[in-house]
Amino acid sequence: MKQKTLIIEEYECNRQEIVKRLIVDMVKEKDINLTIRLLYDEVQLTKECLNSFADTVKAVGKEHEFLVNITIETYQWKNIKHLRKCLNQYAMNIDLKVQEGIRVSEVKKYTKKILLDKVILPCRDYQQFSERYQIWKKTGVSVQLEGYELSIDEYLNFFEMWIHDAEAVWFVPFEDMANSILTGVHVENCENNSCMGKYLYLDKQDNVYFCSKKQEVSKMYCLKQENPKDIYNEVYNNTLHTAIEKRTECQNECEIFGFCRGACPLKERKKEACMALMQKVACWGTFLEKEIRNAFVEIENPCMRQLYLSLSAYGFDFVE
Repeated sequence: MKQKTLIIEEYECNRQEIVKRLIVDMVKEKDINLTIRLLYDEVQLTKECLNSFADTVKAVGKEHEFLVNITIETYQWKNIKHLRKCLNQYAMNIDLKVQEGIRVSEVKKYTKKILLDKVILPCRDYQQFSERYQIWKKTGVSVQLEGYELSIDEYLNFFEMWIHDAEAVWFVPFEDMANSILTGVHVENCENNSCMGKYLYLDKQDNVYFCSKKQEVSKMYCLKQENPKDIYNEVYNNTLHTAIEKRTECQNECEIFGFCRGACPLKERKKEACMALMQKVACWGTFLEKEIRNAFVEIENPCMRQLYLSLSAYGFDFVE
């Protein structure tokens, strides 16, 4: 099935028609698995909003056959608790952004009552991340870092600690790296195979982008126009043309092109940054393979055990 993603900022009931048009455009093809992320920061998350959005998706489903997964990313923990019956009715997942005042014990209590997919930890440095991770891993759900990117040394330091932690929870960047190193997904994912044609971002002003890095790409159009153009108009084509030129340049000049395939066409990449990423990939891959080989199936870390089983299913051989 073809994977597509739609990101919507601050959905409200009065945006039903705009959102419906986008969903229809994305699922017109056959065999589409659509991931929808609803971002709630300023607008209050309410039952009315959830019902309105669910009705919109159902209306499209009457005319087009597709699979859909809906995730809400928000810090509004109090609203989530009150809306859990509605959220579960529509099988909506939650990515909880941690803020001051949200208690781990309370969140953990509700993990069996709501579909909490992961907690997002905004951090300013590695020390704050390490401290928050140790606290929030007690929820038992995956953790994602926001606002700070680990250096290579920090990444490896955290990995060495994480791999021997029997109470560890999944750290989202490890999943991406594992896929890249051991399953070959790196030649097909959005950064390398281009997210264009698979990804749309609707901001709260109803501007549509084909990338979440809004500051790096021109808006495609405003849906408030009376006669908006097709979603993939000349802006898309121009960007695709630029991407092809950039990748050709990378291929001619860089020895690691075979791995990254030119990376994201919307983000300026320098060779030093690419090499740093490759060093992180190579170092973590070495640790990962060594630890799994040494421990084989008797792995204390539950995440590592699951990773071993998943990668074994892909045919990766851990036996020398």
